[in-house]
Amino acid sequence: MYINFFLIFFLISTIQAGPITSEDFYKFVEGHKTILEESDLKESEKKEISQKISNLQSKLDKRMENDMFSCPFCHLATSCGNRTCDQNEGENERNCFEDCSNGPYRSYNGQTICKQAQEVFSPKNEIEVQNLIKKAIKDGKKVKVIGRKHSDNGGICTDGITIATDKLNKIFGVENFEGSETVKVGPGATMFEVNQWLHKINRSVGFGVPSYRSVTVGGVIANAVHGSSPYDTSILSSLLVSAKMVMANGEIKEFSQQNSPEDIFKAIKVNLGLLGVITEFRLKIRPQFNMEVKTTYLEEENLWENGGVQKLYKGCDWIHLHWFPMVQEVMRSCGKVVKRPAMKGATNKLIGENAPEFLMTLTKMILQYGSTNSWALTFLENFRWLAYQINPPFEVAGEDGKPESAHSLVGNSHMLQASEYASFESRTIRTRDFELAFPSSQMVPALKASQKYFEDNEISIPLTGLFIRFSKVDDETLLSLTASGGEFKLGSTAMYTELTYFKPAGLNPSEMEVYESVYANWAKLMISKYHARVHWAKNKPFAFSLERNIGSFQDKWDRFQKVIDELDPKGIFSNDFGRSLGFTWKGGN
Repeated sequence: MYINFFLIFFLISTIQAGPITSEDFYKFVEGHKTILEESDLKESEKKEISQKISNLQSKLDKRMENDMFSCPFCHLATSCGNRTCDQNEGENERNCFEDCSNGPYRSYNGQTICKQAQEVFSPKNEIEVQNLIKKAIKDGKKVKVIGRKHSDNGGICTDGITIATDKLNKIFGVENFEGSETVKVGPGATMFEVNQWLHKINRSVGFGVPSYRSVTVGGVIANAVHGSSPYDTSILSSLLVSAKMVMANGEIKEFSQQNSPEDIFKAIKVNLGLLGVITEFRLKIRPQFNMEVKTTYLEEENLWENGGVQKLYKGCDWIHLHWFPMVQEVMRSCGKVVKRPAMKGATNKLIGENAPEFLMTLTKMILQYGSTNSWALTFLENFRWLAYQINPPFEVAGEDGKPESAHSLVGNSHMLQASEYASFESRTIRTRDFELAFPSSQMVPALKASQKYFEDNEISIPLTGLFIRFSKVDDETLLSLTASGGEFKLGSTAMYTELTYFKPAGLNPSEMEVYESVYANWAKLMISKYHARVHWAKNKPFAFSLERNIGSFQDKWDRFQKVIDELDPKGIFSNDFGRSLGFTWKGGN
């Protein structure tokens, strides 16, 4: 797709950090007009979307009686989050802690900073890991393992030493193990590295592919990170057949499906980093396959009427739904396994879009303004919806070899299931997540209740909409979100919903808590009334406490505690996150 770079340069040159003005909103509109004009859509499709943009501009005209709007800390919105404490811009630890606070390491999005962690080590093999554990035992220190830190809570933190897995990233090879074809990998290998390696030998991990490519295998296993498939497991943890682990006593032991007590192995499959340091995994693999993915656009009523969301995923081997509640529309990307060859350059670009920098800057400013003016977030949600129609989250190589957006394409399974950030700038929008899993019986009721809640509270979700994915419920683990038990019936389909919201700059912790409460209260409603379970890496402490008090995991929480008692009674791998979940250690904390 050709972009009018002269116009973009002109727009960039007229944008300055500071109070947001009516001119900024109109530049945002003009930027989307340019992208539409230079897109690969048919002329009839361009005309239809152009009319929608004109309608939005007419609504904007009525708002623009004043030339300038109150936008507290709007100047910080464009700089806060770039990992540099820009004191000349007025940044400090109070109003932009992720840039101006120090700590040995932080989460991928900068929202969790592990200030109390002591030394960070990067061992190259299990013997070095073992030596570190033995020294920690001798020194009376706790141990935490980290990968790419794609967790947005205290699960990555410790007040002891930290073992990073970046050098434990070897892919050892394929072997038959306990009756299954497996790939043996180190915990620091990323999912994309493993998937690419498997692809070269015509193998895959099926639908156990998370939506983000750069997470590590160790982190994915520990937190039950998932992909999406309504009829197959999308939990990589369910594919684990063995794990070699350095224990809390410093010994090295291999656990597997056949040689380990059932609950111990099920706990290791989703271990939350609380049981030991795993240095090798064996994962069940299958032949590689291609998918055909088609992206369509539907009215939101399809989520709950005429068969509801179950009808939307029927016939899809893989599926992503993005619901924009204020626009009242849904984007559906449905993938089916096919035997046709992959198209050149076929890839998922959901989080990998490379938007012009001026639009990124304007988006941050409008998000900041929208934190106190809900109409602006609705304005953004409308344009996000239109942007997905102009450029759906998939692309192929055109005749000239350059990427082109695609509403329908065939590609290798792993390339269409996951994406990667295209630039550092695209990672600097400050966000938090609430992600929940629902049993089949609560899918439609939960979505319908969410519609009412979003409408009553004027909640727009302008970044990716409410992101909806699925997995088959199984009995392979104790603590994956889709482990069978209670409302989660074995063999049924469970639904994930991820609500990603913007964090405005400039608020102190108490002010931020008030701002975030409208999103937190949605999560509380879903957990308390609709049997929702809580993603281990993407939620706040209150959500875990509420989930445990309600008993969403039935006896599995207590069974996991018994595994802790056996494998780490003295709490070598304990941390505040584990304690906040209600786990205890016999030898003290």
